[in-house]
Amino acid sequence: YGIPLALNAGNYLYFQPFAAIEALGLDELVELKIYRLCHEAMLNAHLGQALDLGAKISEMDRHSLSDLCQNTSRLKTGALTALALTCGAALAGAKKETIAYLKSFGEDFGVALQRFDDIGNLKLEASDPKCYEDLRLERPSWAWALASEASNDARYRDFVRAAHALPNCETLTTWFKENSFFAFAQTENEKYLENAFKGLKANSHTVSTSEGYILLSSLADKLRSAYGTISQNA
Repeated sequence: YGIPLALNAGNYLYFQPFAAIEALGLDELVELKIYRLCHEAMLNAHLGQALDLGAKISEMDRHSLSDLCQNTSRLKTGALTALALTCGAALAGAKKETIAYLKSFGEDFGVALQRFDDIGNLKLEASDPKCYEDLRLERPSWAWALASEASNDARYRDFVRAAHALPNCETLTTWFKENSFFAFAQTENEKYLENAFKGLKANSHTVSTSEGYILLSSLADKLRSAYGTISQNA
């Protein structure tokens, strides 16, 4: 159908849910709170997408990659996972401070999801168009950030050269093996997700026994399982 129709359809889908909110017949103050949460999430998601589209990895200092990926993931993916939690809390009449720490956890959970997904894309079949896409396009991805964290300056330069050699992936595959990259990435991603749950529990002494926490823990296990990581209790 072409780009103009696709853009218009995409923009429509951003705003269509607002009509659904109005149809719920909520108390006006609750409805206003939901609108504000949705507006903030949409704004942050677009800021994150701007970073995703505008930043070029080859122009970045390798020591700043983790901050770039953290900010991009938190704004883009984290905004949406936080929205899912905070809307539910607002509908249940949660206090402002409860919504605030659920938002923080939701953002952390979204970052964890993005970390797992970015590394998972490196394990796809080479014929899959998503495989190595972030490396070929030099987009902010935890593949770059974790490669930097797993290596020194010389080994990271080798990684960049291997990425620039794509679609020939032999050198990149060798780099992954020699640097035990996937084991390192798994450990770091597991650690990040575990710390997110620790942060959530630190905000409430009763949260770990709540039904919502149990559901979130189950979701975290599904996330680990989906990306081939070892299941453990959050």
